[in-house]
Amino acid sequence: MSVSFEDPFSAIHHLMKREEFAEAILALIDARTGRINLKFRVDINHAWYCVADSKYKIGDFSGALSSFKKALKDNPNDVESLLAIANCYDELKKPKLAERFLRKALALNPKGRIKAAALVNLGNALMDQNRWTDAIDHFGELCKRKDDIGTIARKNRSLALDLRNRHKRLQI
Repeated sequence: MSVSFEDPFSAIHHLMKREEFAEAILALIDARTGRINLKFRVDINHAWYCVADSKYKIGDFSGALSSFKKALKDNPNDVESLLAIANCYDELKKPKLAERFLRKALALNPKGRIKAAALVNLGNALMDQNRWTDAIDHFGELCKRKDDIGTIARKNRSLALDLRNRHKRLQI
């Protein structure tokens, strides 16, 4: 007799791939209590992340923010939740809070593409605060990359340089 150990999240991932985000949220959360359904409590962090990601994709940025914070509470070293929280704050037009969570993510020393994404997003948050020189510094190293992050960094560094120079001319 064989015992099946099906991943409880496979159905959730399937719903999300089909962009059935409301259905995924309904499956994950007990409507009576607002808590994660028992079946998904094997990984609370992942369950809240799926709820948050679904809310983000339907444009509920405040709901996504709250759910990403619940995922982070379960795993305070979750770099991806920190980055997602920063993205929510960016969507909510709160660049100082986005900056704070991007710096927290970078303090966990992510590597590779995740680190590069955090740095480019930090540069963007600094630009949103009109901190052109700081933004330029964050884009600098990334400009050497040959991927889409490098392309974004080069474009945004150029824009930040232009805006900084324009701002300097207006001050004269």
